[in-house]
Amino acid sequence: MYYRETPDYHLNQFWQRQRRLQVLLFRFLFILFFVSVFVGIFILEYNFLSLREEAREKTSSEHWNEFPTLVERRNHPLEDEYEYMSRICFILQPSQVDMKRHTSRVKSIKKTWAKHVPRNRLFFVGNHSYDPLEKVLQPDYHVLDYGGGVLLNALIESLDRCPEDTLWFVKGDTNTFFVVRSLFRYLESMEQISIAKTSMLMPMFLGRPLTDPHGTIFNSGGAGYILSRPALLLAADAQKDTRKDCSVDLMKQFRKKQKSKAALTGDDLIVARCLSSLGVVPMETRDQTGADRFHAFDPGAMVLNRAHSWYHDYSKYKIQPGLSCCSAGSISFHYVEEGAAKYIDTFLDNQTSFLELSNKELLEYVPTKGFGGFGTRPSAGNCEEIFKFLLR
Repeated sequence: MYYRETPDYHLNQFWQRQRRLQVLLFRFLFILFFVSVFVGIFILEYNFLSLREEAREKTSSEHWNEFPTLVERRNHPLEDEYEYMSRICFILQPSQVDMKRHTSRVKSIKKTWAKHVPRNRLFFVGNHSYDPLEKVLQPDYHVLDYGGGVLLNALIESLDRCPEDTLWFVKGDTNTFFVVRSLFRYLESMEQISIAKTSMLMPMFLGRPLTDPHGTIFNSGGAGYILSRPALLLAADAQKDTRKDCSVDLMKQFRKKQKSKAALTGDDLIVARCLSSLGVVPMETRDQTGADRFHAFDPGAMVLNRAHSWYHDYSKYKIQPGLSCCSAGSISFHYVEEGAAKYIDTFLDNQTSFLELSNKELLEYVPTKGFGGFGTRPSAGNCEEIFKFLLR
């Protein structure tokens, strides 16, 4: 006896094949849907980043349209000074103090003093990016362990990375606050003085001079320092000469020899040694009253005379107490964390209107946190001198 295929049997087989095809089709469509979603998200993200970068590049040339509002608030004719931005490039080194603050420091920089700095003129020294669109200098870390050799390489690399019309290379830490208005005015005046004397921009090394126990003069890295293009070009050429203190081999030897004195073997001293061997030494940067323009501590510590003892010990000249400590045209302050940067930037942006407020009212603009271990937060008992300095 054999099994006889009936019409129902063929019909069942047909429907089973249909169901299998439907399942396969459903699975295919399900996979295709998710692939399409992921591809769509990737394309949208790519287009968003491209548009964001394009907007930032456009901002580099058009951002200054915002300045009339700032001009009205500050009551200063700043338009021409902000045009001077096209001659400056900032190179910021991650602070080694409380490294967990690094990400918040970078965000704070962009929101405060660097909010009007075009992205192609703001670089961070590091071996990784903190933002997919961040401008990062990646020097050869195998040259030296972290220190002056790495920074010097980054500064030299910035010659190629910064726009070709850059005349000044401004180095700071990620907890350095720059008063860009004063910076522009000062550098423009230095350029005019240089051209008047020599008909060209001279090699210059500007900052807060300190002196090591052996008498070597160097600029404080935390207070920030500035190299003119001719000075940095000299260092770049000298790095290829094994007989110069700028060479990799001699930097390694110096670093190894001075390893036990780590406080004086970082970027401050090594960059200064390189430039000094080329005849470029720290210049006088105080104003006509003898007050400093570059500061290794925040405004509160400087005005209240709370700078650490090492600063007094290494300072090339005596640090003046009270308001005499700091020039009305001060350019930089160190150990300025997120909270301090926020209130300092707010005060500088609203100098004219804030003059009418009482100290109690001004304290409302001071955050309760974000000052770090070296910062000085204004309080009811010490704010008068600090506010007077910031608003003068």
